[in-house]
Amino acid sequence: VSTQSTWGSFDPVPRDFLEGIKLVPHNFNEPEKPEHGVFVNQQLRYDLFTTTLNKVADVEMTFLKGDDDFIKLRKISDCKSTFLQDKLSSLLNRTNDDLIRCERWDFNRNDKDTISYNVRTFQSAQDRFYTQVYPCLLYTSPSPRDRQKSRMPSSA
Repeated sequence: VSTQSTWGSFDPVPRDFLEGIKLVPHNFNEPEKPEHGVFVNQQLRYDLFTTTLNKVADVEMTFLKGDDDFIKLRKISDCKSTFLQDKLSSLLNRTNDDLIRCERWDFNRNDKDTISYNVRTFQSAQDRFYTQVYPCLLYTSPSPRDRQKSRMPSSA
């Protein structure tokens, strides 16, 4: 069945967002027409993507001071959730919602800094699709405080 995007030839959602996953409500097994299933999947992907992008933008607005400051989504890839993210999710999701995928979203801030977020996408038993966004904390070099502690003589 050949279907065309409701957006024409332009799809505002990156192809790698939830790549290979068909978003379908639990009670939507047999749509009346195949086009209905395609539309529901596209609309759910669009809604999830824009909502998640707005969550990231809300956080990043604190770092964007000038009128010319911007963030740009560079890449979406699979991620591995951390123990802390799993623990926070279990506290926030008391209903044991299904984790659909964990993705890492890499952004470019003002063409200078690279910033990353882990995005966890869920589906509830009531067919609520939603995301949780966690900043990735990358420690590539020791902090000045850590360097000071390592230089202290031992008390032997």
